[in-house]
Amino acid sequence: MHADLAGCAIACGPELVRALLRELGLEPCQPKPWRFSLTRPTARPGRSPIW
Repeated sequence: MHADLAGCAIACGPELVRALLRELGLEPCQPKPWRFSLTRPTARPGRSPIW
């Protein structure tokens, strides 16, 4: 919605977009943040080595 409004040269912020979505009965779609993992997948998942 923000991209459409900006494409029509209408200044809008997050609150205006939220208000318009609420008025139309829509829910915003927010992607989950990308998470960086420091661990590598193992060949045999599910078991931890016993030392």
